[in-house]
Amino acid sequence: MKHYEVRIYIEEIDGDQGHTPPDMPYDAGRFTTEAQARRFVENELMTTRLSGSAVDLLEACKGLTSYTSQLLRQLNDQVDMSDIEEIQQAKAAIAKYRPADVNAGQFQVTLQEQSPLFEPKTLVLHLAARDGQLWIRPHGYGEKCAPNGEGSPVGLEIWEDRLRVVVFDDIHSENPRIIDLENARESNRDAL
Repeated sequence: MKHYEVRIYIEEIDGDQGHTPPDMPYDAGRFTTEAQARRFVENELMTTRLSGSAVDLLEACKGLTSYTSQLLRQLNDQVDMSDIEEIQQAKAAIAKYRPADVNAGQFQVTLQEQSPLFEPKTLVLHLAARDGQLWIRPHGYGEKCAPNGEGSPVGLEIWEDRLRVVVFDDIHSENPRIIDLENARESNRDAL
């Protein structure tokens, strides 16, 4: 049966002496179609995975981009962020990089219809804890600036010492609704 293998070779190349034949290859993957093999190379091998201080730099860039976007949102929709080329370039550059362990802090749960008046239904939620935030991606739901299947329209974070929920409730808008949860602190409960 025909298949396609992706292999990685490491060769020693000396400008004066030519090159030493490669050692045993690293088998990176085996695929049933050439298209699958190419997608694997493009999506997995050509995307730079970062570790150490490079991860810190990437996270700082994400934080700065997020902070800039937040400031622009505070201009009360006077600015369309999709018109700001530098922010779009920053988001595109950040998207090319991933931390070394892309699955760390990720899991999924299934929601079930709770009303007895409706047919039973389930919805898979993908949860990702990253950058000190929790992001929720219900299957089939997303946000304006993320490709289908990658957006997380609900987040939980601490911002300026306040716990809040960030909800992108409109696929056509970059502007989230912010729900401040500080009044839900148990310490705010009236004594009985």
